[in-house]
Amino acid sequence: MNSPSYVLHKLPNMLRQNLSAQIHDQMSQDLGAARIYLGLIEQAISSPSEQLAEKLAQSKRIISGLIEKSHNISLLLRPPALDEVGLVDSLEALMIDYQRLTEADYTFQKPEGELKLSPEYSLFLYRFIQEVLTNAAKHAQAKNVHIRLTKTEAMVELSYKDDGRGFDYYDLLKRPRRRTEDKLKLGLLGLKERAELLGGDMRIDTAPGKGTQITVELIV
Repeated sequence: MNSPSYVLHKLPNMLRQNLSAQIHDQMSQDLGAARIYLGLIEQAISSPSEQLAEKLAQSKRIISGLIEKSHNISLLLRPPALDEVGLVDSLEALMIDYQRLTEADYTFQKPEGELKLSPEYSLFLYRFIQEVLTNAAKHAQAKNVHIRLTKTEAMVELSYKDDGRGFDYYDLLKRPRRRTEDKLKLGLLGLKERAELLGGDMRIDTAPGKGTQITVELIV
């Protein structure tokens, strides 16, 4: 069975974008309003019973959880930042977030000039960096992470490189693994499949103790 993220990825970009906007703008606003009204009801009751007070508090917790879930679904469909500030700034924001989570030093080599890509390409490249940074934070134990984004008239290339633990990629593919390693394998295979569906290619260069370099190339 395909994962929810895989299924959502297969949706047309315009549909994903519209769904993301509807969930973010409409559902989040309605849930926020419901939370406010619960607070007003709580204030209007001069001395609610302990049972009623607990039910009101539980209702607010449920609504807060739904707001967070709707936000996560909106991000899964299409991160708003991609349309608001563009791919380059979105990637830089991702790196800053992960730098706060790890002790590694992050560097980002940006493309020269304005970068114009299709929404489909921008979303894939964002998901690519999101996935490899997540893997790095969980497995790599790297001290240095370098990301480079370049574009020519014919191609856009996004590469990730770290000096972490590395791994045996081919061994990972052919042997049954523990659950955490299965996630790593499936994540990389999913990225490679998506790159190929877009007419591009993804290369993985890694070995135990040798760090990891992953490069994606897409024809423009």
